[in-house]
Amino acid sequence: YTWTKAMDSQSYDFTTSKWEDGEADIGDIAPHKIQLGMTVPLTAKLSANIRGRYFSEREFYSRNPLRAQNETLDSYVVGDLHLQYRQAPYTVSLSINNLFDAAYENTGIASANAGNDYNNRALGYYNSLLPQAGRSVYTTLSMSF
Repeated sequence: YTWTKAMDSQSYDFTTSKWEDGEADIGDIAPHKIQLGMTVPLTAKLSANIRGRYFSEREFYSRNPLRAQNETLDSYVVGDLHLQYRQAPYTVSLSINNLFDAAYENTGIASANAGNDYNNRALGYYNSLLPQAGRSVYTTLSMSF
């Protein structure tokens, strides 16, 4: 579990289009995060690792237009599964990221100032929201020598 209260000495005021002095939340950082994982040996050669991550609701960065609209980024939970079979000298793995195909978004990079008003010109070039990948599956075959 991690708790974060990220503060800054300046914030952006959209009404004046200027930075103002004064303590304010930075935004973009989830105040509460929980990560939990466990590896379970199923047989002498087969093991399973399952991980879960929770990110709480969060405010946007102060320059992000979505913050001026009093919007927040929803909390989300993502789970991953990794199965591994070892038969010396080989190891075969199957990994599933975002196991339950959760649909979630993260905040944009840099000032994330494009906003979400699709009828007017964007306020900037950086996306305010970035959709994250759904479920993905991949396998690995490795050999030790």
